[in-house]
Amino acid sequence: MEYDCKKPLGEHLEEYMDSDLSKICSELAIRGIVYESQFRTLGSMVCKQNTTALSNLFTEKTGCRIWYAYDKRTYNFVFYDMDTYKADEAIRLSEDYQTRRVK
Repeated sequence: MEYDCKKPLGEHLEEYMDSDLSKICSELAIRGIVYESQFRTLGSMVCKQNTTALSNLFTEKTGCRIWYAYDKRTYNFVFYDMDTYKADEAIRLSEDYQTRRVK
């Protein structure tokens, strides 16, 4: 199925995430944080159009309280466990991750 990632994916979000969903949820359960572009399906437009839906899906699948923040320095989203990180910590880690990824 073709997905238009420039629009919210709605009821197709979980289907779109495909096999990445279990990898993302494992990463969230173990490390408490995932970054935009860390996984194939967590691209910029998908994150931008589906932030709340992604947070809710990750919360449902992990049993953790997952939320998101936006890093205005690198222009990337980060999803994190609110019981492990505060938004400013998640953004700092996102900046580190995105800076290393670009090098």
